[in-house]
Amino acid sequence: MKIFLSAVLLLSCVAAVSAVESPDLWQRIKQDHVNYYSLQNAAYFGASFGLGAVLANGDTDEDIQQWYLDDIHSDGTDDAAKIVKNFGEGILLAGVVGATAFLGDGDNDDSALGNMGVWGRRTMRAIIVGTPSMLIMQRATGAGRPVEGGSAWNFWDDSNGVSGHSFVGALSFLTAAEMTDSKPLKYTLYVASTFAGWSRLNDDKHYASQVFLGWFMAWRSVQAVSQSDSPDERAAHFDLLPLHGGAALAFDYRF
Repeated sequence: MKIFLSAVLLLSCVAAVSAVESPDLWQRIKQDHVNYYSLQNAAYFGASFGLGAVLANGDTDEDIQQWYLDDIHSDGTDDAAKIVKNFGEGILLAGVVGATAFLGDGDNDDSALGNMGVWGRRTMRAIIVGTPSMLIMQRATGAGRPVEGGSAWNFWDDSNGVSGHSFVGALSFLTAAEMTDSKPLKYTLYVASTFAGWSRLNDDKHYASQVFLGWFMAWRSVQAVSQSDSPDERAAHFDLLPLHGGAALAFDYRF
């Protein structure tokens, strides 16, 4: 069922993109994939999945889960989780972005409808570029849910090592964050991008590492799209700096 719903989400976005009258849209999607599957992005994935492995294959994931359920979880958090979990429903997201993708008069339309159209198209592109790898990493990590046992990775044994709700729920907010120059609004949208993932932790459906990796893959998908549209304005990047007797890996993030 999970693969079926993900396929519906992906195919719906591809169909919507095909229907949008934009001569360079497919060229941008091609560039999105070049950015996403670059050596630069591989460094991000190596670092983040390395962190995920440490959390999942030790006691940290289970300790965080138990602490949250014992000290934070309540009827109030359950009520909030029921609402924000909907941000991570792929069918709902596909419907919203599919409808907005046709709004406005191209990427240069600065009207409210035009900006909604840009947001819809960019979110669809992030879905297209990131969903296949997210599905693969769900299986490659092979981890189960909290109710199914421990968080340890076991290649192809299960399909919960990356939270799909966390991935889907972050895409729309992160895309919007990339489109605003207002720092307070940008930070607010970044916080909101974690809500769907948090709901899965609250509902005992995913461990912290699984929620983090879902959000991370959404972030890198959105960044790949942003880099295609503004190649000289990357928010973050790694650089290899030569040093006497060796080299150092430097990380730079531009707010």
